Amino acid sequence: MQKLAAKLAMAAMMSGGARGGTPVTVCLSPGQGLLTTAGAQEMARQMFAKVDVTLQWRGMGRACPASAIIISLTMDTPEELRPRALAYALPFEVAHVRIFLDRIHRQSVDRAGFEPYLLAHVMAHEIAHMLEGTDCHSSSGVMKASWDGSDYTRMMKGGLSFTQEDVVLMKRYHSSDTRDRGHVPLAS
Repeated sequence: MQKLAAKLAMAAMMSGGARGGTPVTVCLSPGQGLLTTAGAQEMARQMFAKVDVTLQWRGMGRACPASAIIISLTMDTPEELRPRALAYALPFEVAHVRIFLDRIHRQSVDRAGFEPYLLAHVMAHEIAHMLEGTDCHSSSGVMKASWDGSDYTRMMKGGLSFTQEDVVLMKRYHSSDTRDRGHVPLAS
């Protein structure tokens, strides 16, 4: 598993987003679990590439533009903070996502090698909230409110997909005037 994570980490670092698709910059706060995080970044990048969105991963600091989506990783999440959640996005504030890496780790402990897959789907889910500009959920796929055992199995066997409605929402939200929010409109 570490070799796979290392390969995915290298691919994530090399994929600055030069490929096709609408570029979306995502800045990740420093955190623990570097190999898990880098592998998950690459998986999330691939999920968005399927819907013609190119994630450009950056670190915090000067490399992070003001227009970026910012993901903060938490390793010591207070139990009372959104107790059943693995993460949350603030789509009405435009830029901030908080991922509870400690909870993702606990949820993955019984499934060997599952943690980067779960983290990738959590990242994709929360980034999509930001791109859709809403806190709504879908009945299936990446944007489902609560995943179950069959979803977890699918995550490791090719991954969950965005529904067509989610793709339309992402593109519709970004086709409106978003200059004041700092995002680049997605092509329709």
